[in-house]
Amino acid sequence: MDNSSYQKVYAAGETETLALKDAFNQEGIQFIERNNIQSGLRGGFYGGAKGVEILVQEKDVAAAEKIIAEIFNAE
Repeated sequence: MDNSSYQKVYAAGETETLALKDAFNQEGIQFIERNNIQSGLRGGFYGGAKGVEILVQEKDVAAAEKIIAEIFNAE
């Protein structure tokens, strides 16, 4: 997959990204999840607290950022 048209919009732990991924799916926003935590564990080291990165297509960045603000400012 060509990641050149994707931009990172969020990075956090695995649990924190669950609501975000669900909201993106409901809105039809395609995303890539880079799970550095799982990759690190498989390689024998820990990936860090913000090891999950969510990337969306450049055309969806504004909509994704709005969803992120709604979810995490509501808490």
